[in-house]
Amino acid sequence: MISVCIYGSEARRRTDILSDRDLLIIGDSQEAAVDECQRWKADGWNVSFFTQQHFTRLIDFQSLFVQHIKLEGIIIRDDNAHLKSQLEQFCPAKSYVADLKDALLPVDWIDRYEERYWARLCIGDILFVAARNVGILYAATNGIHVYDYPTVIEYLSASFSLDASQRTALFSLRHLKAAYRARSTEIDATGALLKSVLVMKDIRDAISPLEDSPTRDFLPNNYHALRRAELELVRNYDPRDLDRKTPSHEFFELWQLVCNPADYPKLRAMSDRSATLNLRLPSEIRQRAGLIERQPNNFAPASPSRAPVRLRAGDRCT
Repeated sequence: MISVCIYGSEARRRTDILSDRDLLIIGDSQEAAVDECQRWKADGWNVSFFTQQHFTRLIDFQSLFVQHIKLEGIIIRDDNAHLKSQLEQFCPAKSYVADLKDALLPVDWIDRYEERYWARLCIGDILFVAARNVGILYAATNGIHVYDYPTVIEYLSASFSLDASQRTALFSLRHLKAAYRARSTEIDATGALLKSVLVMKDIRDAISPLEDSPTRDFLPNNYHALRRAELELVRNYDPRDLDRKTPSHEFFELWQLVCNPADYPKLRAMSDRSATLNLRLPSEIRQRAGLIERQPNNFAPASPSRAPVRLRAGDRCT
């Protein structure tokens, strides 16, 4: 049983050169959906795959990703109308304050004065995800559901009285994210990072006193641990070289997990088995990355469509 749904900017009919073509595929198992996934990926879609078990778990945890699909998704295949039925019955939570605080955790461990080029772009990518998720979660806590990045940033700007330069810094993160995933070598990230980190810290401080509903739990998925490991890797290695690693290389499995959204169920499975993300990394990198705890994140996929792309006229990369 398979369901296929277009979501994101393509579903909203609001695309530009930085937009992704996002597709959700849900199946009983990854093996059962492999042909469907490969067909869409071959056509240039960024495929996020979930087993039915994992998607049901997102529903149980009232994930806003499910609400995103419910409000904006375009279902193009739905065996037994299973996804449609699930979405019709789904209701989001009234508060996502704990998720908000979790989404802001990277502000505590990134270095806004990072000197290495690829690490700066990676931080831009991490901050883009954080700003997007914080906006989505904060709006949802106030009963508003928005998912388009420009709209999300405008909502944050109005909610936290950001000035024009602060708003511009958050908008620039989308370009840094696209440059990082396209492996572009021609973008200056320094100014935007300095400003956007300070903006996110101000938002974190404003949100910190808020209290969440005690009835909700997190859906752990090791996302923060993975991003910290990724950041330490690109501090020491060129991501273009990591993209070319073969299965025999010690970093191959980790880098595939970083770049391939179809492997995110594996990341969630790791968090089910252990509080520690067991990555094959040199001990010094593990130590610098702080890979010692499980960090939850309830807006999933936390960073959909992580696969590197090459930008050219007409390409879309969210």
